[in-house]
Amino acid sequence: PSPCRDFAVSWANGVRDERCDQARAAWGLPPLTVEDVWGPLTGFAEIPAPQPLSMPDPESTGALLLPVDGVRDPDEHTDPPGHLPTLPAAA
Repeated sequence: PSPCRDFAVSWANGVRDERCDQARAAWGLPPLTVEDVWGPLTGFAEIPAPQPLSMPDPESTGALLLPVDGVRDPDEHTDPPGHLPTLPAAA
């Protein structure tokens, strides 16, 4: 029987169990590793790393640009339709 028989085996649920490690140490055994429980971890090197997104220029696609934070461009025309723009005072 395993020294960890009274506890969850370390890494059986994907996490280390400190009580299992202590029970193994009492018998002169090293703590279990993920590989001891699940075998060699292979195939992960085959998964490509995520790449940054490449977005086309909105002007070239005709997309409408909207502010995501609600901040308006100070040079943007904000008067309602039919309203005459406010002109700066003459100096």
